[in-house]
Amino acid sequence: MRKEAEEKAESLAFYDTVTGLANRQLMLDRIHQAQLQSNRNLFYVALLFIDVDDFKTLNDSLGFSKGDELLKLIGQALQAVLPQGDTIGRFSADEFLVLSELFTADRNKAVQAVTELAARLQHALLFNQDLMSLREKNTISIGCTLFLGGQHDTDVLITQADLATYQVKQAGGNGLSFFDITLQDQAYQRLTLAQELQQALNEEQFELFYQPQLVHPGVVLGAEVLLRWRHPERGLLSPDAFIRFAEETGLIVEMGEYVLFHACKQLAIWQQTPSTARLELSVNISAKQLKQANFSDKVLDIIKHTAIDASALKLELTESVLVEDFENIVSVMQILQAKGIRFSLDDFGTGYSSLVYLKRLPLYQLKVDRSFVADLLTDENDQAIAKMIILLGQTLGLEVMAEGVETVEQLKILYKLGCYHYQGYYFSKPLPLNEFEHYLVKASGGLI
Repeated sequence: MRKEAEEKAESLAFYDTVTGLANRQLMLDRIHQAQLQSNRNLFYVALLFIDVDDFKTLNDSLGFSKGDELLKLIGQALQAVLPQGDTIGRFSADEFLVLSELFTADRNKAVQAVTELAARLQHALLFNQDLMSLREKNTISIGCTLFLGGQHDTDVLITQADLATYQVKQAGGNGLSFFDITLQDQAYQRLTLAQELQQALNEEQFELFYQPQLVHPGVVLGAEVLLRWRHPERGLLSPDAFIRFAEETGLIVEMGEYVLFHACKQLAIWQQTPSTARLELSVNISAKQLKQANFSDKVLDIIKHTAIDASALKLELTESVLVEDFENIVSVMQILQAKGIRFSLDDFGTGYSSLVYLKRLPLYQLKVDRSFVADLLTDENDQAIAKMIILLGQTLGLEVMAEGVETVEQLKILYKLGCYHYQGYYFSKPLPLNEFEHYLVKASGGLI
């Protein structure tokens, strides 16, 4: 009985209860032992970090018990193809570690050996009948760091392999990547950028710029609000420098609220003066914002707090926002539309919209994407697409605005095609508030 109790205690201490594989603690010890052995024989050792692609989808759809069953089967399938002496463990959730001694001091041969091992691991999952009964496609992302001896702590080695795995996930998963120092530099840069963005929000380093939107024959209707970051060291930065990262990290939600609040504050100021009372502002909304459970409440709270006429506010969505959770998005849009807010579909024609979806959306405006406007003079296909979008908008009773208008020739063609609302550098680049208000003063009729 005592021996059984000791064995059970050891099992709980060093082995994962779901998969029966080595747990985190045992893997850390094995990595340390492998470093000592590598110091003695000067052979490379590979540490592979394995992430199950789209595991969360199965867990959410089928439940945790099926998820645990899948993890157990994956662990068994991976272990079955490992060379004798290699160790596999469950590191956390849907992540596994494999420790493989490569018995070579030649780095190129070590890379080749890992590449072949990774292929065996991936193949072991793709056609496993037990796994396929749970999920049709089972793929993994594998990151690897190679080490000789103990020049790094075990935690550093795991981080390196994890960073390499992240590279694979970023590329779509189901692949292999080796760690190199540039990945570590990139990770540091990402961490620094995340900290700087949070500080920028706390210290209000962001500024709203305004690109005029006009209607023929030259009346300024308002503007699209565009974000700029006045970085304390790097100067004024355009969204290209930070928006994509903000979306990846989720900071885009807080940034979006910042933009919406300050845009509504500016509308409130304008609505107190007769000459600017009728101005409209268009604000871009990200997919992550729109999918928040309380998004409509937050928007309505901002409108109530700033006491604006909500009909002066347009929320711009891109077609990619509509790909997931369409029914919920329509519901949110209808709630806000009932309060007077209008919606514009940006970049129309470049994404995923179907006519079935389009007719159900409570839209006010379609925007012809700049990519079609740019080659209106030289590409008959682009001109045909622009014409189709304009006619579609007219048929559905929607306002149509062309963005990216840069020349008078483009403007003439758009007018001829029946598009009378415009935005682009032909009229003005995005302007800081004081310059935009100056633009309003000098703007007058006569676009063409």
